[in-house]
Amino acid sequence: GDGLSILDGNQISHFGIEQGLLSNEIYSLFESRSGDIWIGTDYGVSRFDGKSFQHFTKDQGLIGEIITSIEEDSEGIIWFGVLDGGISRYDGSSFVNFGIDQGLIDPTVVRLEMDESENLWIGTTHGLSILSREFQNKITSGEEILSNPFESFNTEDGLPDNFILQIVDLPGKAISLGTNQGITRLKYHPEEEPKLRKFEIFNSETGFPVKDLTDGQNGMLLDSKGLIWAGTGSVKTGLVRMDQDRIQADSTPPQVEIKQVRLNEEIIPWHLLAEGEGSESFSSITDQLITLGRRLPAGEKQELKEKFQGVKMDGVSPFIPIPENLELPYRHNQINIEFSTNELAKPYLIEYQHLLEGYESDWSPILRRTSTTFGNIQEGDYTFRVRARYAGNSVDQPSAWSNEVTFSFTILPPWYRSWWAYTLYAILFLSLIYPLHLFQRNRLLKAEREKTKERELAHAKEIEKAYQELNQTHENLKATQSQLIQAEKMASLGELTAGIAHEIQNPLNFVKNFSEVSHELVDEMNEEIQSGDYEEAKSLAKEIQENLDRISLHSMRADAIVKAMLQHSKASVGNKEPTEINALADECLRLSYHGVRAKEPDFKSDYITQLEPNLPEVEVIRKEIGRILINICNNAFYAVHQKAKETNDPNYIPKVVISTHRTKKGIEIKITDNGTGIPQDIIGKIFQPFFTTKPTGFGTGLGLSLSYDTVKSYQGELTAESKTGSDSYTTFTIFLPLNSTQKPEVL
Repeated sequence: GDGLSILDGNQISHFGIEQGLLSNEIYSLFESRSGDIWIGTDYGVSRFDGKSFQHFTKDQGLIGEIITSIEEDSEGIIWFGVLDGGISRYDGSSFVNFGIDQGLIDPTVVRLEMDESENLWIGTTHGLSILSREFQNKITSGEEILSNPFESFNTEDGLPDNFILQIVDLPGKAISLGTNQGITRLKYHPEEEPKLRKFEIFNSETGFPVKDLTDGQNGMLLDSKGLIWAGTGSVKTGLVRMDQDRIQADSTPPQVEIKQVRLNEEIIPWHLLAEGEGSESFSSITDQLITLGRRLPAGEKQELKEKFQGVKMDGVSPFIPIPENLELPYRHNQINIEFSTNELAKPYLIEYQHLLEGYESDWSPILRRTSTTFGNIQEGDYTFRVRARYAGNSVDQPSAWSNEVTFSFTILPPWYRSWWAYTLYAILFLSLIYPLHLFQRNRLLKAEREKTKERELAHAKEIEKAYQELNQTHENLKATQSQLIQAEKMASLGELTAGIAHEIQNPLNFVKNFSEVSHELVDEMNEEIQSGDYEEAKSLAKEIQENLDRISLHSMRADAIVKAMLQHSKASVGNKEPTEINALADECLRLSYHGVRAKEPDFKSDYITQLEPNLPEVEVIRKEIGRILINICNNAFYAVHQKAKETNDPNYIPKVVISTHRTKKGIEIKITDNGTGIPQDIIGKIFQPFFTTKPTGFGTGLGLSLSYDTVKSYQGELTAESKTGSDSYTTFTIFLPLNSTQKPEVL
């Protein structure tokens, strides 16, 4: 480069390194609101105030050296796009830098643009990032930013190319992007979802002669009439002018069609199965070439027909070979259906919904996947329905959906459930089982009549004898029960009496002895008083006082023994404390998840908390309730992991949810999983000791039993609800009353 030239009227002034410029390689120019000229070079940035240059490099705080783009906001903050580092913010005194570590999609910044709302758009070689005005204000105020301040887009989000060469701000909160794949218009509304629907792409694939936009400052600009001008690398269309007002959005829904039907994941040339033996039409040959990429030899054709023997259809649709009114044997009850639309340029903008009538009752979730598989389909008639729409429309907008395309087929029953099998069963029953049953019945009736009188007499005698024995046994049991109760009372009374006698005897002996001695001392003191020896009387009075102190001491000892025995006889209670159930539930769910992950490295599952805020604290033993929650959460994660391994369904997302809810009388904790479920015939047994559905070595069968007893001890309830099948789930509900401040009495 040769530096900088300034045209002032008819005079041209040249500035280079010799005139004070930082470098002769200039990448960007910008005039600030103050009138200063900022010059971005390959060695930093220079500011020219009309008289002299001021230089800024990495030594002054820039994130890099090659300055590709410069922008300014309404507060006079200067932003620099740096090709070898990211972006730098200069407030007149210091720099703040943002790179990949701060959330920028890529550190190689090509272009900056400040839109009308002062959101900063950053174009890089690997996508687009946006720094909103909200986060810029936080930086200005010095507020700590805890989350990623950037919102980013790339080809996975709908951009045609990740190399952003140009950015132009458009009226109406819109941005125009220039890439090697043409021009992209993005209507940016942060409050709306999804943002993907806002991308509009203009290139040769979408019917517009635009590609290979050039880099460099002002390679794309908006003129005063609202027209976009863009320079390209194309020989035929070197300069492109785009009139946005003449571009009309296509509001027509896409056209959906079924592209392929597979059985048991195997691609089938349907014309080959539809035709008779020994014939091969042009349609069949074309079908083989399109679906398989080759024409099958005779041996493989025969093998294919034998493999799918019994598959019938009325015909094959033209253009796209799809069987009509397909009829399948039961062994081919897994079917895969692929579909697509006429939107070839932007297939990532299409969303689908499908429904297999007879197999499921509701439409599938809205997905972008273009195929679906149904397995283990029972015998019956089915109709597959599919529809499509452009992403971003509301589900409540019926006009956004395309017309439905349907595909009907029938699954025949297995041979043992076919009509002729049931006919055979009936014939066998009538010809063999029923006559044998009649013969056996007549023989037994005859023998029974001969023994009826003897059995009735013997039975009457046995009943009378049994009644007498039962009555006697009942009387004996009543007597024994009375004796046991009396013996238990006497034993308890004897133990208590012996304990009291043993513990209190010594203090009582001391009280008795000191009382007798004190009585003798009183007599002696009276004699000394009568004789006039008052000093000796005082000495005796002192001894009497000491004896009274000893009597008081041993009386208090006896009282302490009685109180201790009463305290010992009370029922022991646990150490309860006020507990926040939400915090405990969240902690136990996470502990359980990470515990399972430690044992099963391939284990994956979503875990969700739905906790009602501001729940009152509950008086419980925290460790007891924590063990119960972890035990049930462990069972839930085990169930979803088993289902994931058994079904091997890529669409299955394991999930465990723990929720809390305040009721009138207490708090409910629910733990729900979408695992295998518990059959209804055994769900009533799960709280029995030693009952488990896990394999040997994976459970003792005591966890739920102990949990049930513990919850009952708080006057609470532990219940289970479950369902098996395709939409299986299990929910355990723990109810804890708010006034559960007592444990059951321990006898």
